[in-house]
Amino acid sequence: MRIHTLLIIFFCIPYLLMSQTEEESTVKSGRVIGITIGAAYNIPGGDLKERFGNNNEIRVGLEYQLSPSKWAASFETGFLFGNNVKEDVLAPLRLENGLVLGNNGGYANIFLRQRGVYMGLMLEKIIAGNENGRGFRLGAGAGLLNHFIRVQDDTSSVPQVAGRYKKGYDRSTRGFALKERISYNYVSDSRRMNLSFGFEFTQGFTKNVRAINFDTGLSDTQGRLDLIYALNLKWLIPLVNTVVDEEIFY
Repeated sequence: MRIHTLLIIFFCIPYLLMSQTEEESTVKSGRVIGITIGAAYNIPGGDLKERFGNNNEIRVGLEYQLSPSKWAASFETGFLFGNNVKEDVLAPLRLENGLVLGNNGGYANIFLRQRGVYMGLMLEKIIAGNENGRGFRLGAGAGLLNHFIRVQDDTSSVPQVAGRYKKGYDRSTRGFALKERISYNYVSDSRRMNLSFGFEFTQGFTKNVRAINFDTGLSDTQGRLDLIYALNLKWLIPLVNTVVDEEIFY
């Protein structure tokens, strides 16, 4: 009898305490719509690493949070840029010393740069966090990936790459892409500070969109698998915030 009595008391204590102190719990409900600003450090893989080295990315977008502790949907545009170009599309124009001669008789100040754009949608779910939205997120999305080689002629003395002729050297490549993300989302109690830091993996199923590459005289129709591993930081600036505390009594 003593054991049964102790068990009854043990299981009833929480309910007795809540009824005596009138404790309650709160959950966040509502929505948040805001502008996102972010940056990423990208490491290429697959076919992309044969053309470019590590690069940087600046991002802007819009995010919609339906109940901060549950789901978030976003549209994001990222601008990729870097200076490490491994594929030398100017090789046929170079002299034995590796420089390019301009039409003014001097050596041209000409450089190769990486440029690119990613535009896509992302759906994320809080998998471990509090009612304020602070915690870990898992997300998946899809979009369009485009990257190309920018031929930068500071002296404007190389007519072979001037104007529309640049397109014959830029290796412009485009295609459908998938993206997965895991991140930690920090939200202050006032919701004025909303930051996330995470890791992403992008798979781009791309192809050269130019009819011919001028440096080789050949067309390139082979499909590519461009991979990007990224560390990213994002800041959400709320424009609409209707999140309120809902009290639930027991």
